[in-house]
Formats: sequence, C-alpha cells, structure tokens
Amino acid sequence: MARKKNEIDAAALALLLELVRRSFGSPVTYGADCALLSADIARSTGQVVSTQTLRRLFGFIRSPFAPSVRTLHTLAQFSGYPDWPTFLRERSSLDFVPLEADQESRLYLDFFNIQLQEESDMNYHNASRNIALRILTHTPLLHRVAPLLLKTETGRRYFFEKFPYIDGLCGDYRQYLFLYVKHGSTETRVFGNALLCLGAFLKGDRRAFLQAFTKVTDYDWQRAPHPFLMARCLGTRLLHAQLLDLPTDELLEEIQQQAERHSHLKPIGFWRYDFFHHLIAEYLLLTGHLQECWRLLLPLRENAGRYNMEAGYPEALQVSMAVARWGGKPELLRRWIDEDLAFIQVHPLFRHYYELLALRVYLNASGRSGKKARARLAELVRRTGFTAFLDA
Repeated sequence: MARKKNEIDAAALALLLELVRRSFGSPVTYGADCALLSADIARSTGQVVSTQTLRRLFGFIRSPFAPSVRTLHTLAQFSGYPDWPTFLRERSSLDFVPLEADQESRLYLDFFNIQLQEESDMNYHNASRNIALRILTHTPLLHRVAPLLLKTETGRRYFFEKFPYIDGLCGDYRQYLFLYVKHGSTETRVFGNALLCLGAFLKGDRRAFLQAFTKVTDYDWQRAPHPFLMARCLGTRLLHAQLLDLPTDELLEEIQQQAERHSHLKPIGFWRYDFFHHLIAEYLLLTGHLQECWRLLLPLRENAGRYNMEAGYPEALQVSMAVARWGGKPELLRRWIDEDLAFIQVHPLFRHYYELLALRVYLNASGRSGKKARARLAELVRRTGFTAFLDA
C-alpha cells in the first residue's frame, strides 16, 4: 500500500531547503549536486536521504511528492535543528537570506581558507577576531559565511573555537553550533555541546539542555587538552546540578582544586593566562555560588599584574569580581552597577551576558523592585533571548 502523502506547509519546506543549501555550502544548481549533498548529509547526521529523494525535493524530478517525516527530521538536523517540530516552532524568527556570496563574503572566506604554518601568529589572530565580530553581528553575513567556514579546519578553529559568541547563543548563531558539533574531534563536539548547554540553560529550555548534556557528561574532563575545555565541562556539570537540584559540594570542591592548579603562570598561545578562572567564574555566578566565586578569583585579584590576556577579558573578570564580592551587599553592588559598569569595556562577544549576570545578582539580593535595573534586564533579555534571567 502506498504511503499516505504528508500534509506539509509549502513555505516551511521551502525555508528548510534553503537552510539545507546553506549547510551544504552550495545552491544545489545541478542534479549531480544531489549525490554530493546526500553524502554530506550522511556524513553529518549519520542518516541517509537518498539522491532520488533530494532530486525530487529540489525539483530536478517533477512528480507529486511529499517527503516522509523521517526525511524532514534528517534535513532539520542537517540544518542545525534537533528535529522537524523544533524547526517549525522556531522558523518564524529566521531571517530568510538566499545563499549568495557577495564580495565581502568571498573576502572573508578567502581569509579563513588560509593554511596557517604557525598558529601563534598574532596578526592573523587579531584580524580573525575583527572579521569574526563583523560576521557575528551582521545576520545576513552570518548565514552566508558560517556554513562554508564549517567546511575548513582554519574556519572552525578561528571562527567557532577562538571566538565563541556567547551573546548569540540563543540567536541565529546557535543554528551553526548544531552544525559545528558534527565536525572534527571528540573535543570539538564536547566544546560545542557545552556551549549548546549554556545557551539552553540561559533560554530555560530543559529538554535541549539535557539533550546536549549527554554529549558532555560522557567525556572525561580530566583529560581535556585545554583548560578552557575543562572549565566548560565542569561548568556544564554545575548547570546540570542546578537544573535538577542535585548536591554540588563535591563538584564545587573539585572546581576550587582545579582553580588552584591553574593559578600558576603558564603560556597559553599568546597569553600568560589559561582562562580557566574567567570561564568557571561565569558558571559560579550563574548558579548563585557567589562566595565560592570570590574565593576562586581572589588570588587573581591579588596578582593581577602578572597576567596577560586579550582585551575585554580582564574587564570581564573585573565584573565577575565585583559581582562575587558585593553580591551579598545589594546597595554596594547597585552603586557599582550605576557608577562603574557602563564604563567597563567587556569583550563584545559576551558583553550583554556579563551585564545580565550583574543585574540578576543585584535583583536577587536586593529584595526590592529595582525598577531601573529590571527595565535594563528586560531590554537585554529581548536582545539576547536569555529568558532565564527574567526569573530574577
């Protein structure tokens, strides 16, 4: 018996196919492209969509046809969504930008296609940062360039790994993180899923958090090759404990022990600082462990002149220290927010996130309406989608 034809919203299917083109990095102009696309889908998702099915979907074979639910699930996963229903729920927020590489896009792609002979090239690092910021803060560019950057090792390393866009974890950037975790090493997948966990936690999406968490918890964080990956793993476990109301004493003690080990100066890339404290402090503040955060950061405060890190990161630490120190004294924290916070140039990749951390700690501690602070918090939530902060 023939399978019953699915009733599918034509506009939704058209948008999904456009996202498939973006993820593939090609407009699928010729029928022969469907065989390459089928192989790319299998490599990325572990699921098979036949060349014949793709030819029908993209109009190379004209006949009455509606894809199966399984095919729709697979195409949604290939495009950066957990499944077809999630895509249907979230598609209204997408900016529909046809896949076309203008001159600016081609310039950036050529830059990230460079085969580096030496990773410790500060000039390339700085140029990559500036270009990444341009792409991340311009949605049409992000949609045109990000799928193609996923295809190259240099693009993945310098766009996704060195400059993760924390303020964009609940926006269009998240779609490409779903694709990023399908490439590269085990550490790549753990790092990407830790970011997906953070975004889901900030959005209040328990289901998405637990789905990504399984990819993080299976990894032995003690064998992490980089301190920042270790911090993401431990921090993700802390978020999980908060979400499920689990005991955290042993985990917090382990975090303090690791912080002591990472307090010694060790060159990491260009910097005399390995960023463990910077990252784990975020998670401690996010889960309300202010005293533990202050205890962890105090050695850095006393030896600040010994460390060397990228601009925008010392400023983020300054915010973490102030929030951890004054979080239990709302009047002092409010004064610091009013008088100092606006003048601290936190890195653009996570500027809103840090301001939200400060505002939420203040509102939780004050026990008062905090009308001005609540208005600012609501505005930042509107920009970022971090709706979990509205619980303040």
